[in-house]
Amino acid sequence: MTRFAVWCATTVVLPLCLIEFNELAPWLARKVVTFGAWLVVDSNLRERYQEEWWEGVEAWPGKLVKLIRATLLVGLAVPRINWDIFDAWWQREIGARVAIGALSRSCYSYFVYAPMTVPFLRGDARSGYAEYNRLLAMICKAIRTADTADRIEAMEILEALAQYPPSWIAPLHCNRVINDKVLKDLRDALQLRGYVSPSNDGRGVGAPYTA
Repeated sequence: MTRFAVWCATTVVLPLCLIEFNELAPWLARKVVTFGAWLVVDSNLRERYQEEWWEGVEAWPGKLVKLIRATLLVGLAVPRINWDIFDAWWQREIGARVAIGALSRSCYSYFVYAPMTVPFLRGDARSGYAEYNRLLAMICKAIRTADTADRIEAMEILEALAQYPPSWIAPLHCNRVINDKVLKDLRDALQLRGYVSPSNDGRGVGAPYTA
C-alpha cells in the first residue's frame, strides 16, 4: 500500500501539480507585480510601476520564468524605490528646513559689520549700519517664515545685497567667497522645498544698496 501511494504521488500527483503550477505561474506573476506595486509608499507611483514591471515581466518567454522574474524584480526594486522616496522626503522636509534656517542666519552674520568697529564709524555710517542690519534681519526672517512669493523676493534682495554691499563695508567683513557659497546652498535648499525655481545663482539681480 505504501509503495502504491508513493508511486501515485511521484508519477501522477506530482506531475499534475507541476503542470498546474506551471499554468498558474503567469497569474501568480501578475499578482506578485500588483502586490509589489502596492508596497510602494507613494500611491501616485503605484500604477506606473505596475505597468512598467508587468511589461518587463511579460516580455520574458516561458511561464515559470515570468514568476521568477516578477519575484526578483519586486524583491529588488521595492526596497530601493521606497528608500529613494524616503530619502527625498527627508531631504525636502527635514534637511531643507534645517538648512534654510541655518543658512539664512549665516547670511545675516556674514554681512554685518564687526561690532568692535562701530564706535569708530561716522554718524551717517553708523545709521547706515543700523539700517542695513535691520534690513538683513527682516530679509532673513522672510526667507525662513514668509509665503512663497515673499521668500522669492527676499532671496533676490539678499543676492543683490551680496553683489552690491554698502561702500562702507570693508572687504575683510564681506567675504565674497563664503557669501557666494552660502547663497548658493540657501537657494538650493529653497528650491528643494519648492519655494524658488532654478536660476543663474542670483547673479545680476537687484540694485546696489543705499542706506
